Amino acid sequence: AAVLAHPVGRSGVLEFAKGRLTVRAETPETGRSEEPMECEYSGEELRIGFNIGYLLEMLKRIDAEKVAIELSTPLAPGVLKPAEPKPDFEQVFLLMPVRLD
Repeated sequence: AAVLAHPVGRSGVLEFAKGRLTVRAETPETGRSEEPMECEYSGEELRIGFNIGYLLEMLKRIDAEKVAIELSTPLAPGVLKPAEPKPDFEQVFLLMPVRLD
């Protein structure tokens, strides 16, 4: 989805549902991209927009196989960190959402 996102803002939508995450991006120039994947999520369905470029940069820097993303509302920042933190090294990233619609 990040490849098709607009090169300037590169915003995309993350849709969380029980056991599923779908990443979507769409531009007039390149069309629509959608990537569904499994995830460990059990909260209420949530649709949130992020700058996909920033999200990918954070994910690249997290030194872990699994990443925890803490979300509360579509307008509140997301917190990214390793799902299993190392005892001697803490990584925490804050990602501000973008407004949808």
